[in-house]
Amino acid sequence: MTAAHEPITDLTELVATWTTLLETAPLRGRNLWLMFLDPSARPLPALTQIEGLSLTPDARSIDSLGELVRHLVDDDRVPSGAALCLERSGTTGASPFEEGWADALTRELGEHLAWPVLVRTPGGITPVRLWSSAA
Repeated sequence: MTAAHEPITDLTELVATWTTLLETAPLRGRNLWLMFLDPSARPLPALTQIEGLSLTPDARSIDSLGELVRHLVDDDRVPSGAALCLERSGTTGASPFEEGWADALTRELGEHLAWPVLVRTPGGITPVRLWSSAA
């Protein structure tokens, strides 16, 4: 398993890093985790959790998240990109909830995303299929 401070060079390492970082966090509700990476692709030490996402993404939420991520990534002092992990309790695998959010966030953030959006469910962490060609 990849340690949380090592560079992330592929999707397997990204999943392992999220697994390590979130292994003690309770899985409840619909949430979004944000991780920022330094120019060497190492995760920065702080994670941001946004709790209580709506079932479908609304323009205001997507715009606000986009503004936040762009502001931090475009600030030349540290982050070079963001990695996102949606989470929810319930069934295993991505649902229309994650697919809608992942699609909207990928379209909004584009080049500011370092990796595809992932989902954490009781079955583990997996990539979310996008509805559009935003990837």
